[in-house]
Amino acid sequence: MHTPMDISAAGLDLIKRWEGDPRTRSFSVRVYNDLAGLPTVGYGHKLTAAEIASGAFANGVGEATATRLLRADAATAVQAVNRLVTVALTQARFDALASFVYNVGAGNFQGSTALRMVNAQDWAAVPSAGLAARRSAEASLFQAA
Repeated sequence: MHTPMDISAAGLDLIKRWEGDPRTRSFSVRVYNDLAGLPTVGYGHKLTAAEIASGAFANGVGEATATRLLRADAATAVQAVNRLVTVALTQARFDALASFVYNVGAGNFQGSTALRMVNAQDWAAVPSAGLAARRSAEASLFQAA
């Protein structure tokens, strides 16, 4: 069993590069509708029914609040990596996997080739198990270990 880890600032920065307003691929101060038409703010934070009802982000968000929301939203991915990965990881590998899981979802990661390769410690094969540009950035961070 390995020691549970948390996503680092570098891991959050990697997710930030790919989340947010799809028109600008960046942080959004104001609430916008994502590609699925869901109200979203900051770095891709989907507003909850309670947040919508309360008007919590009617005046937008600052970068610090957006980062706090992203960290909270990424908690599910962090938990999934901690739960599903059975081998010790460097921080860079953990961050890359957390970004991957944040994007594809814990359920998809659970049955993925990438997870099988990680748990087999087939480090050279892990970066090729994914998608194009985002996967390339995750692969670079993964290989920095």
